[in-house]
Amino acid sequence: MKKIKSVLVSVLLAYSTLYSLPGLADGPGGPGGPWHHPGHGPDGFGPPGLRREGPPGPGGPPPPDARRDYDHDRFAWEGHEFRRGRPVPREYCGDRYRIDDWRERGLREPPEGQHWADIDGNYVLIAAATGIITSLILNNAFH
Repeated sequence: MKKIKSVLVSVLLAYSTLYSLPGLADGPGGPGGPWHHPGHGPDGFGPPGLRREGPPGPGGPPPPDARRDYDHDRFAWEGHEFRRGRPVPREYCGDRYRIDDWRERGLREPPEGQHWADIDGNYVLIAAATGIITSLILNNAFH
């Protein structure tokens, strides 16, 4: 009887140890989560888009390729940078880029005095009076 109890206790102890190990494992990205790496934000945390100045490497921003999918407030096309809050270059204000079928494209109705433009597959909402970019929907947001 003693032997059965000791075997039973040993088996229970082994099972409890075995099944508790997954609970101690780190989640995606290791300890601290997927963004807990040096250079990923002002304090080493957060998505790479939250970068600090300095050279790439420990304590600096990640390489540009690592930030590519996190810069959702800007894009570049034909030597121009398009960024929310900045004026759109004049050549992109004309009817060539203007979108009138915004509903068919799944875009919201532009506010009065604004219009959508399709620039390299990116949707840019432009204030007509000032030419300021008020909103961007980047083509990689759909993928």
